[in-house]
Amino acid sequence: MSISPVEPHVSSVFIPVSQIEAARDWYCNLMGITTPCEIMNGHLCILPTKGVQIILDTMPMWKGSQDMAQVRHRAPAVMLRTDDIEASYSYVKECGIEVMTEIEQGHWFVIKDGDENLLMICS
Repeated sequence: MSISPVEPHVSSVFIPVSQIEAARDWYCNLMGITTPCEIMNGHLCILPTKGVQIILDTMPMWKGSQDMAQVRHRAPAVMLRTDDIEASYSYVKECGIEVMTEIEQGHWFVIKDGDENLLMICS
């Protein structure tokens, strides 16, 4: 067998969204991103994150005639980092973001975006 040319490195994570502009604004507010984020080809937005890129995508190729519920994440697929779990928890509640769990084990909690994707915030 030959050696795999595929690297053990995650470069990007896709998050399926239904309204690209609203999703971009929501994620930028959540993470304090003030850099303008361009929407490309009418359905993609690459957020300027540190490390792994987060790409918001309306998934036109994968969604087809399916309902958005069939392409969204039903379990946390993305974990966002924080140095202050308590302040992060207070911030998302202050923003009116739906919180799915309390702070668990002293270092993580789960929120829901506008498309019902689940995201974990962890210290």
